[in-house]
Amino acid sequence: MKTTLVAAIAFAWSALSALAINIIRFESDTPLEVAVSRFNDMAALDVIGKDELPLTVDELIAAIRGVSLKEDAAMPQSYYEALQEIAITRTIPKGWTLDFNNGWNWQMTGKKREFDVWWVDLRPPNAKGLRNIRVRQRFIRCRILE
Repeated sequence: MKTTLVAAIAFAWSALSALAINIIRFESDTPLEVAVSRFNDMAALDVIGKDELPLTVDELIAAIRGVSLKEDAAMPQSYYEALQEIAITRTIPKGWTLDFNNGWNWQMTGKKREFDVWWVDLRPPNAKGLRNIRVRQRFIRCRILE
């Protein structure tokens, strides 16, 4: 019984840490250089993030400038303009977040798949109905569990 409980706790802990989303919420307007440095400090402590290339200001700005109203017709003009303002001023406004996801699980045809990923996202405050801006998306590995 004790061994089963320990195994169940270990499995639950690994599942939770695989699905962890780590977030920096900016409590004031923050220069991109400072935001990226804080993000990289947090990422360096993560089991996946420690092996990833550090995020750069140029990468963040490129992701923002890559947003197209033509390709995302549901995006409000005000959100698009707020994103472009971040690129122009090189400042993340109060309330926005930078976060990463290092893994997720998926069940298909009776077999569970566990993915290690490195996804970095920029999100507006109160993001209801607004999509995140994916700054980096990397699939690292997939394990099929019985």
